[in-house]
Amino acid sequence: MNLDNVSPLLAGAMADLKSGDHLTREEFHSRYEQTPEGFHAELIKGIVYVQSPVSATHGEPHSMVSGWLFNYVAKTPGIRSYSDSTVFLDPISEPQPDVCLCVEGGNSRLVERINEKGQKRIYIEGPPELVVEVAVSSADIDLYEKKEDYERAGVLEYVLMVLDDSKVHWWHRDASTGKFGDIDADGEGVFRSREHDGLWLNTKALLAGDVAGVITTLEQGLEQRNKS
Repeated sequence: MNLDNVSPLLAGAMADLKSGDHLTREEFHSRYEQTPEGFHAELIKGIVYVQSPVSATHGEPHSMVSGWLFNYVAKTPGIRSYSDSTVFLDPISEPQPDVCLCVEGGNSRLVERINEKGQKRIYIEGPPELVVEVAVSSADIDLYEKKEDYERAGVLEYVLMVLDDSKVHWWHRDASTGKFGDIDADGEGVFRSREHDGLWLNTKALLAGDVAGVITTLEQGLEQRNKS
């Protein structure tokens, strides 16, 4: 991003938080709270990553996976979904996943913070049960540093959609090793969650932008769940 093309307020925020800065989570969050609307950054393994403006290329699949989880939550008591929400993952990481699922009474909780302006803010603390990220390319941090962070912190399932490769990855945490292992889609390109009964993802429909196809497959998973 060229600082000549942004407002003085946003440019000042970028000067306070720069990609590559090494900060604790508390230091990062204190600075992040001072930034204006429209500024986005994450702390991954103690390193700041300032995000570029979000394009429609990213926004459409982000909307689709948000809707996919929204529909699952609507039929599943005791679970909540959050889009683009700050997560206090651990002392050195504060990501802002595209979408995540949290089980009530599970590994994460909602915490209240009062910022320096006296405003109350609610954040997620601890690892969500499922995280979904949309990455433009396989070189993005979502496939490397962020995956390592989610694995270390105890996220149970991690779904990553890589746009340039037209590929979806799904990892599940092995309870015995604490490491992520690949989940394979079936012959039709459908993933089935191991933690959330009935949560099925039609990757062919997702990659084709077929919203109806994504929801239809999810409904099939929910129907199968209700029969068992």
